[in-house]
Amino acid sequence: MKHNLSFVIFLTSFIFLSCSNDEISSDENLSLLINPDFNSFSRFHDCSIKSKKNLNDLEQFIPIFQSNREFTNNNELFIYIVDNNSLSVSNFILVEQSRKNKILSSSLKFIEEGSGIFICNEDINSFEVITLFNQNLSDDIFISEVIDCKFNEGFNYGTFSVEFDFFIRSLSNYDLAYKVDFMKNQKTPRRFLWQNYFQTKEDQFNFFQKWIRDSASQEIKQIFEEQVECFSSSNYKSFKIY
Repeated sequence: MKHNLSFVIFLTSFIFLSCSNDEISSDENLSLLINPDFNSFSRFHDCSIKSKKNLNDLEQFIPIFQSNREFTNNNELFIYIVDNNSLSVSNFILVEQSRKNKILSSSLKFIEEGSGIFICNEDINSFEVITLFNQNLSDDIFISEVIDCKFNEGFNYGTFSVEFDFFIRSLSNYDLAYKVDFMKNQKTPRRFLWQNYFQTKEDQFNFFQKWIRDSASQEIKQIFEEQVECFSSSNYKSFKIY
């Protein structure tokens, strides 16, 4: 995933085109009262495939685990694999999502039963999640872009949410399957993940092409850089287990 693509796509979330610097300053106190209405919780398990095993072994294990099991609609489990088209990939992320703030017993069962193929770190990254936009995305197989960021001093979710409706309305004009999640780090409140979801790599490319033709992109980029610092961006092929 090219850094410029990740950066520009993320910038599309920060729409402050109608705000002057004075207006932003006057809104800072009010922004402290604006908190995301989190609708789910997510945990990222960093996992690695054991020596003498590969992605084929993992792929063959999944339907075995899925068979003869019942899962609730409130719990979901995904696998994120780095998008480099290679069977030599040895690391992946197990992503669990729940409407309740607790570790899912079924995800622990997946790790336990797959212990002959892979191992997962005990240290779990936990997030509160709000879906900001979802247009026609099927979550069985998709492309996921995960961007690790933090708010700069003096900025928070509220400082960019005031004008966020404009961004949401503009996304409706993009005839693409697309979803956005804001994911607050539970251990470090200023840190968060911004997650873009695309149905295909073609959708991701088309989104980028439309955005760079938007005359507002450079202005938004400048405003964004004042509020947020990002450290990494990763692109994954993502698969739903249940």
